[in-house]
Formats: sequence, C-alpha cells, structure tokens
Amino acid sequence: MAIIPKSLQRGTGLRTVFALYLFLTLLLPLLTLVVVAFTDEPANPVNLLLQGRAGEFCSLLQRFSWEPVREVFATTRYQQALTASLILSAAVAAGATLVGTLVAFAASLSGVPGRHLFASLLPIPLAIPPFLGAIGLKLLAGRSGMLNHLLSPLGLPWPSELIYSYGGVALVQVASLFPFVALNVRAALSELDPSLEEAGRTLGGAPAWTFATITLPLLAPALGAGFLLTFMLAFGDFGTPLILLPPSQKLLILEAYKDLTGGLFWAEAAIQSLIIIFFVGAVLLLERRLLAGREYYSLSVRRATVLPSEISWFRRGLGFTAAVVFALPLLLIASMFLLALAASWGARPFPDALTTANLLRVTVAAPGPLLVTAVAAVLTIGCSLLLGTLAAHFFKRLPGRGNTLLEFGLSFPLVLPGIALGIGLIAAYNAPPLALHPSAFLLILSYVLTRTPYALVAVRAALEQIPGTLEEASAALGGRPIFTWRHVLAPVLLPALASAALFIYFSVTHDISLTLLLSPPHFVPVSISLYHELDSGRNFLAAAYGTLLFIATAVPYLIYSAKQR
Repeated sequence: MAIIPKSLQRGTGLRTVFALYLFLTLLLPLLTLVVVAFTDEPANPVNLLLQGRAGEFCSLLQRFSWEPVREVFATTRYQQALTASLILSAAVAAGATLVGTLVAFAASLSGVPGRHLFASLLPIPLAIPPFLGAIGLKLLAGRSGMLNHLLSPLGLPWPSELIYSYGGVALVQVASLFPFVALNVRAALSELDPSLEEAGRTLGGAPAWTFATITLPLLAPALGAGFLLTFMLAFGDFGTPLILLPPSQKLLILEAYKDLTGGLFWAEAAIQSLIIIFFVGAVLLLERRLLAGREYYSLSVRRATVLPSEISWFRRGLGFTAAVVFALPLLLIASMFLLALAASWGARPFPDALTTANLLRVTVAAPGPLLVTAVAAVLTIGCSLLLGTLAAHFFKRLPGRGNTLLEFGLSFPLVLPGIALGIGLIAAYNAPPLALHPSAFLLILSYVLTRTPYALVAVRAALEQIPGTLEEASAALGGRPIFTWRHVLAPVLLPALASAALFIYFSVTHDISLTLLLSPPHFVPVSISLYHELDSGRNFLAAAYGTLLFIATAVPYLIYSAKQR
C-alpha cells in the first residue's frame, strides 16, 4: 500500500476547505444571482436540492430565459442608470488621476512650497471614505448646511442644490480617491532616473516636450493602474450617491438597491448586480492585461528630480493646487466637528450654543452602535488574518493544481462591489434550510469574505522575503509547526499582519453597502446609525457619529504611522 506524504494530505485537505468556503460564500451567491436573473424567480437552487425537491429544481432550470435580461436592457430607466454610471465613473477616474498626479508632483519636487506637509497629508483622505465625505459635504454645503448659515445673514445666496447631483458625487469621490493615484505616482517618481530628462534638455528639448516624451511614458503603469482602480471604486461606490443623489438622477447601483428593497423586482436587482460585477471584473482584467509585456525600466542611484528647477511658477502653482485639494477634506471634517458640538443653530453664522451632549450621547448614553462596530471589527480582523495567513502560506509553500484558481477566488472579493455581493447573499440565504438573513453571522461572514484579500496580499508579499529553508531547518531540528510559526514566521510576518489589520479595520468601520443590506435590527454599527440620523434630519447627531467615526479611524492610523517611523 502506498503511503501518502503528510504534506500532500494536508495540501488536499486545505484545498478542499478553501474550495468549500468559496463555494458557500462567493460562488453560491453568484450562482443564485444568475438563477434569479434568468428565471425571474427568487429561488435558491441549492435550498431546493437540500430539501429534496429535485423536481422543482429541474422545473426551475427549464424556465431559464434571456427575456428578463432583454427587458432590463430595453427599459429606459436601466439604460439611463447604466450610461450615467459609466460616464460618472470615467469622469471620476480621470479627475482623480489628474488631481492625484498633480499632488504627487507637489509632494515630490523640491522647491514646491509646503512639499513636506503635502507628503505627510497624502494618506489622510484615505481615512475619509466616500460616504463619510458625502455626509460631510451635505452638512457643510447642503440645504441646511453650515455655509447656508454663514452666508445667509450676509445676503449671499449659496447654490446648495448643486451638491445634490452627479457633480456633487464626483467631487466627493475625487476628493476621497485621488490618494490611490498620488501614492502610486509618487512612488514611481522616486524611482525615475533624472539623467534621462537631463539628457533630453541637453539635446535641446523644451521642458514640456521632455516631460511628455520621457517622464510621462515612464509613469504610464502608475497612471493606468490608478485610473482603473479609481474607476472600479467609483463604479462600486454605493454610499455617496445614496446620500447625495435625488431620485430623478439614476445610477445602476442605486437602481439595484431600490429594486431589492422594493421586494417586487428580484430579477431586475439580480441582473443589475451581475452587470456591475461584469464591468468591475472586466476593468480588473484590463488592469492586469493592458500593460502586460511592456517594459518601463528606469534605474538610478540618484534621487529623481524631474522638471527643471527654474520653472518656479510651475512649482508655486503645484503648491497652490495641492493646498486647495487638501483643504476640501479637512474642511469637511472641521464642519462636521463644529456641527457635532452645536446645541442649536438658527439664522446666525455660527451655532447659538455649543455642547458636548451630542458626542456624549453617541459614546456614553447610547454606546450600542460603537460596541457593535468594535465587535464586528475584532471578529473580522481575527478571522480575516487567520484565513489570509493560512491561505498565503499554503499557496506559497505547497504549490499544486488548483492553487491559482483558489487564490483568484479569495482575492476577487476585494474589488467586488458590496451592493452586488449583498444582494447575492440575500438571495442565497433568505430561505430554509440556509436561512441566515438577516443575522449578525451573515454580516460578519460577508466582512471576512471581502477583507481576507488584504491579509492574503500582505502576507504573501512578506513570505516572498522568507526562504523556505528556514522552516525546513526548524523542522529538521525537531521544531513542531506551532514552534516554527511562533519563533520563525511570526516575527517576520508581524509588520505585514499589522498593516493588513489596519486596512481591515478601516474598511469595516466605514462599510455601508453590505452593512445596510445585511445588518439585523439588533446589530447596527456606527456607519448605519450615522446614515439613519442623517436621513431623519437629525444633523447634529449625524455629525457626532461622523466625528466619532473619523476619530476612530484617524487615531489608529496616527499611532501606526508613529510606530513605523
């Protein structure tokens, strides 16, 4: 009888566990969306099989038709929503790429006023998710916002209606997403060889020509990746348009939510979710394939100093532009904090009275949402780090057939829009025997599914720096796997795990799409409480929740940054 090595047995067992996990959390919801979309029946085929209703299962498959899909594409409302979603996302991606590139140059070029300050502030907008920025903009410049209170006594009209539009959504998304481009471009700038531009200018090339023909092509990978990433994030953003757009202005992601919550349009909601997933997946594939096979090498032992120093007006312009860009998110937070401290606000430019009652209410008198957020964050961080670390180590140390597909499946939820996944989970788990909706368990499961990629990517990158011979040496000297993990791997993986935990914490505390769809009445976190207070017109309490959410994000980030230094 052949003896199967333990490593092979362990590899087969882990592949089975990962495959089952992905089937239940990702594949089953997506398959259910397909069934609902093409049959116009809110039925889960797996539930039918588990209940022994094979006849109904076969009958359901026989009802597959393209007619529901054709009806959606022929409906004016959905056509307008899809067109608007694509145009808005492309405009946001273009704006974020332009703004992020300018800010990256402002934070990189010597001679720019405030360069070091801009470099320090660069990650700060990441602590303000788009939906929190939308709430801040509404509290600052909305119909009953701070600017109206300030300008009305002076007889100056404020066009508050402008923020309740696609333009308002685009403004918030660009202000929130430009750091994704800026960080990439700044990193690329630091690697450029300045002698290339110097050679171009020595040969008579004008600064603009040198930049367009030498610097810009070398930045193409960073610019392309930033554009496509911000397009995906804007296309899948649910919270910002939910807060700012009136019913007359449509987006695909909002129409899917309305159809689902209306309870009568399951097929339409499923079809729109699949369309959203299709476009996000296509952009992800394009991001990986667009620059494949091209080389953008520029090696230098000197620090890059692109653009000649004599163009002082250009550098002053960059400094002014960056100052304006950073002023918006800081102004949103400042106005939110002022509203959180307001006891009442009449026709005067500033609050009639200040109080800490709003902040005390959301932290001391009614701490439930805060505790729910903390519990959800701790559970998600623990499960995601465990699953991501186990998967990364497995894929790196036990290569085998199926690993590539499993790794893609574990990574794909990172870019999967929450509203589409949430609709799929509801469709898959809304009836016995898999009746998990609504429940805190299903919400945490969705968090883990969408946050595990953070841990997987971070740990996989850290493992690349650890030779497998270290683990082999530990085993050869009698060290058990737990000893090896604790004394060999853990010290090296700890920085990567800390970074992943911080990103997971940010994304969980800021989540609104999955949370709004899946959270049960007894398990409501801060983000949803904030939305409910704002929707009910209680702006002071909404601002208090927003301030609390920002502080809960900014403080851990500042602590982490200080330790990194």
